[in-house]
Amino acid sequence: MPPGKNTSTSKKRQVGAAERAFRERAGLTVEAAAEVLDVAVRTMHRIEKGETRIDKAKILLLASAYHCSPEETDAWLQLSREIRQTRSEYPGFVPLKTRTFKELSKDADEILIVATLLIPGLFQTEDYMRALFAESGFIDPERREELIGVRKATQEILVADPPPTVRVIIHEAALRIPVGGPAVMRDQLRHLRAQADKRHIELQVQPNEGGAHPGMGYDFTLIGFDDDPNSDMVAVDGVEETLYRDRPATTKPYRLVFDHKRVSALPFEASKTLIDDAAGTFGRLID
Repeated sequence: MPPGKNTSTSKKRQVGAAERAFRERAGLTVEAAAEVLDVAVRTMHRIEKGETRIDKAKILLLASAYHCSPEETDAWLQLSREIRQTRSEYPGFVPLKTRTFKELSKDADEILIVATLLIPGLFQTEDYMRALFAESGFIDPERREELIGVRKATQEILVADPPPTVRVIIHEAALRIPVGGPAVMRDQLRHLRAQADKRHIELQVQPNEGGAHPGMGYDFTLIGFDDDPNSDMVAVDGVEETLYRDRPATTKPYRLVFDHKRVSALPFEASKTLIDDAAGTFGRLID
């Protein structure tokens, strides 16, 4: 498959995911959106799945119906224009990129996560989130609860029917840093341990004693789709913003890094034992 076609498919998925996010925020059904465009409901579903392209006129109609801000509309249109472009990264529309990635995650068949210093968002307890946001120094107090709600909604991916296969590699450092104090960490690690027992979740820990390891210093999330292996998307965590990659040439290295890390990380059962040990350490600090 030519690289241009891979990119086009991925971009159409993103445009469709952005549309779905705006529609759901506006509280409208797919049927209502179809009426706005005067198209069949089936066509609307195809647009949201990225199976068909949506032109500028239709985006403007929907943006008006969804009460999108001018900035959101411009970002949506920019994503649409990129369908015919070949860039490997998105432009700097962070809110829309994040929303789009989260929406696409709902349709993913596989999610790969690498985390170094923090428990991944998909597995964070509410108390851990609250402590993390409070201690970060970057998030205004009035925004914390809103962000917690967004993150909790994202976690619904784990209970989808069927759920995606989630493969996670967490460095031991994330299990030992006392975010929120001993009680918060004990409960967080107990929750993580329970998640590790689920059939669709494969969790490994990179131990401190292993020293340097492949891909050291990179935290990322990769979402993949069985119907198109070339449509992987990667979100690479940064200090000020998350970098998104969507072309095979830029996403395949992350799969390679993940495979190397799996080899150097502890096996599943040993990883669970280490999580239990860390939870026990925090538990003893409470007693």
